[in-house]
Amino acid sequence: MIGTFRSTVAWLFLALAAYFILPVSKPSLWLLEEWGGFHVPVFVWPTVFLGAALALWRACQPQRIRQALFLAFVLLGTLGTASFLTLGPNALTLTMLVLAWHCMALNLRVKGAQARGQDCRLCEGRL
Repeated sequence: MIGTFRSTVAWLFLALAAYFILPVSKPSLWLLEEWGGFHVPVFVWPTVFLGAALALWRACQPQRIRQALFLAFVLLGTLGTASFLTLGPNALTLTMLVLAWHCMALNLRVKGAQARGQDCRLCEGRL
């Protein structure tokens, strides 16, 4: 299950990177373009999302899996918060926050398996 969810979130980040690369207006996420008066270049967010997708796909050791899932948690929470601050309560906010919560729950599951001494490497198989 962990491998399947990690892959799903990685594909989501890949889709977000493609969305942020496209030169279309993003009215629900314009807040991400400026941080405290500092204009974020157009290539930063796609690069961050591609990096997160690669981190999720390439993580094999439990510690790396937990770090990648925490990065996903922070990014999904950031997207949900930006959507909420821009448009108020909406479907994107709810979706991102549910996915972020699930990333953290999965992170805690891996931590619990690691504490119990279970083998939770995912390169050879599934947990």
